[in-house]
Amino acid sequence: MAHPPGSRTGRRRRFGFVVAAALLAGTAACGGPPPTHPSEVLPQVATEYDRAIRKALDEVSGSKLVSVELSRVNTVAPVWRTSVATEDGTEHLVRVGAAGGDVLGADVPAGQSAASKTRTGTLVAGAKLLPEEAVDRVRMPEYGKVTDVRLEKDATGRTVWSVTIETVGPHRVHAYRVDAVTGEVTGVAPAGSASPAPSPSSTPSPSGTPSATPAPSGSPSASPPPVPARSGAGGPA
Repeated sequence: MAHPPGSRTGRRRRFGFVVAAALLAGTAACGGPPPTHPSEVLPQVATEYDRAIRKALDEVSGSKLVSVELSRVNTVAPVWRTSVATEDGTEHLVRVGAAGGDVLGADVPAGQSAASKTRTGTLVAGAKLLPEEAVDRVRMPEYGKVTDVRLEKDATGRTVWSVTIETVGPHRVHAYRVDAVTGEVTGVAPAGSASPAPSPSSTPSPSGTPSATPAPSGSPSASPPPVPARSGAGGPA
């Protein structure tokens, strides 16, 4: 039976049509392309830092890590420059392909004096924490990629692991320091800084000595939130 346009039944039907149209419009809007997710950071780096370390240690028997640094990062063939030291403090440079994981070469850099070897040997012997353990203090699961890890003395004279991690996002590079003996996070790099600032709990030591190995990055931190540091990794291979 037909109902007059102004009747209550007619008004209910018109209201139902309006609601149905609104629902259809909302469904169409939701049916657009799925939200995009950040792309993987440094996708050309298939071999991560820890594998490069193992390759270098296998290449130089009885050695320990001094530093590992990602170079040629803006090319299709980035390289891990890994410095390891034997018991007498002699450093060996082992180059590992960051794309395929192959050892590309190894040599003993010239100009290592007896004094520098002694400093390096003492530095390496003083580290109780493995580099991978230091990274674990600051990197959450799936949190970026490590681009630099190195052993050094901080301004207070402590032996620390400096760690640089690159992520996807506006603040891409994060640098930290982790005490290589206790595992305590001692510094987080402030924005634009080349090295991490000491944490409030850090107290200077009168016996502190400058770093024997310059660190372009900062070091790990377990608790403090990551703070933007340098603008990127890489350099000549």
